[in-house]
Amino acid sequence: MKVRHRVGVIAGDLNGITVTDSTLSLYPCFRPALIREIFHDRLPYNADYFNENHITELGEEELKQLATYDQLYLGAVGDPTKIKPGVLEVGILLKIRQAFDQYVNLRPVVLPEGVQSPIVGKDHRHINFEILRENTEGLYVAKGEVLNEGTDDEVGIQQMECSYKGVKRLAEFAVERARARKRFEKPRVHFVFKTNILTYAGKPWTRVQREFEEKYLDVEFGYMHFDNFLMQMV
Repeated sequence: MKVRHRVGVIAGDLNGITVTDSTLSLYPCFRPALIREIFHDRLPYNADYFNENHITELGEEELKQLATYDQLYLGAVGDPTKIKPGVLEVGILLKIRQAFDQYVNLRPVVLPEGVQSPIVGKDHRHINFEILRENTEGLYVAKGEVLNEGTDDEVGIQQMECSYKGVKRLAEFAVERARARKRFEKPRVHFVFKTNILTYAGKPWTRVQREFEEKYLDVEFGYMHFDNFLMQMV
């Protein structure tokens, strides 16, 4: 008898619902091949839920419910016709990241074999890397303030926080991923930031890279400013 794998589904709003529904409609196609049956439980957390309950973020009860699932499947949230932009993004997305310490945002950039690339002369052998973004720190601490609001001297301040521990654990995960992928004889990891402009927030990144270069001699490390990295991707 198969054991169920419980997934909490937060479809979100607008396109989030469209994409989530389309994805879940494919489930019957691969269900026979699963070792563990997947049970999807739809949760009502979206703009309507926030308005009906007069809240600006998920509370203890909602987070307690989310903690009972094996995984969460989250669609895009936000509907400016019902609630101002930023409320759901902070109240759902960032709340979940912080509550469950989801510090790794893993984004594979992989061209499947046999699929034609929009970049001439490149195929699956060339387009194959992973981006690991810090997911709970940086600008995602949701801290800041607005000074002199409503006047000509209005100033919006958004706070960025990068901790040594936060950068280090993300880099350790990156090293593990690079080793496991076995794409190169010597695994390659690049640190990407803007240390030339974000001089304070960049200090932990520079420190971690320096320490890792001395600690992991089997791994090749490099650094790129973010704008250069975008160019190098192409």
